[in-house]
Amino acid sequence: MERSVRDPRRTPVWAAVGACLVVVCILAGLATQARGARLLVVDSYHRGYPWSDGIREGLREALGLHLVAEDSLATASGDLTARVIFLDTKRNPDPEWSRARAVQALMALEAWRPDVVLACDDNAVRDLVVPHLLGRSLPVVYCGVNWDAGVYGLPAANVIGMIEVEQVQDLVSILRPHAAGDRIGLLLLDTTSGRRDLAAYDDHLDLKPLVRLVPDYAAWRREFVAMQDRVDMLLIKQNITGDVDFDLAGAVAFTAEHTRIPTGTTAEAVMQCALVSLIKNPREQGRWAAGAIEQVLAGTPPAALPAAVYRESRLLLTLDLARRLGVVFPMSLIERATFVEEVWQP
Repeated sequence: MERSVRDPRRTPVWAAVGACLVVVCILAGLATQARGARLLVVDSYHRGYPWSDGIREGLREALGLHLVAEDSLATASGDLTARVIFLDTKRNPDPEWSRARAVQALMALEAWRPDVVLACDDNAVRDLVVPHLLGRSLPVVYCGVNWDAGVYGLPAANVIGMIEVEQVQDLVSILRPHAAGDRIGLLLLDTTSGRRDLAAYDDHLDLKPLVRLVPDYAAWRREFVAMQDRVDMLLIKQNITGDVDFDLAGAVAFTAEHTRIPTGTTAEAVMQCALVSLIKNPREQGRWAAGAIEQVLAGTPPAALPAAVYRESRLLLTLDLARRLGVVFPMSLIERATFVEEVWQP
């Protein structure tokens, strides 16, 4: 019986198509492997802002990233590349600016096609994540959202993150023994974060402070002086560090000269201006975000990850202000505190 011989020039169409598909799949896999995973970090603020810098430093350490160009990082192996976009909304508080910068970030995102997005702080979540990324297949991790992410409809199927809850009641309890009465003042810059803090004080804390929302650092200084006669203890926030006229050394000298009542803060950026500080650690937020990002890149859907609440704070005391006010801290407080003078020099 004669055996038929197939003409190689007459390969069936299905076989050719199958071979092409195999090649395409191999090339696609090699391309993905070659470029590694991509992380886009969208920061609400600006490079040099202490809180933002701390988050990125924690993220960099946890993921093993190193700087390869301005606002571009990568692991030594190249299996993860990260880019950072700053919305710069602390120095530009106009909501229109924030929305416009978020659209620019979205355009960069669409062009670069990251595998996961990290949104840092409220403005990036409000103006980028909620209107443009919510409900998409692209995974999003957030951190630095103040008090409650539910106001943004989060967490969601493709979005997970960590919120900040400040230890304000603990701060007041430390200040109260050194105050002449129970009247509390709250001095905030009139920004998104400032208004969120104010709403949270009303919703979550039973403090009923005398509130002053101010437009800039000059107004902050005026109200700081005025508050010394209107309340018995004063809470200040970090928002002033975003003002173009803010000078930290000058602010420390100014508050030292004008402080006559116990002052407290939950913000590292102005801890030198306060008698008592309970400070959140931005690096811890960055490290938590890194862990969530690693799980997402490993295939875990954001919806399968638990939302987190950051409640830890470290205690710092300013001895110079204590001496000026005649405050003597109990040994139980001193034993668990760090002195501001040990960690900061003008």
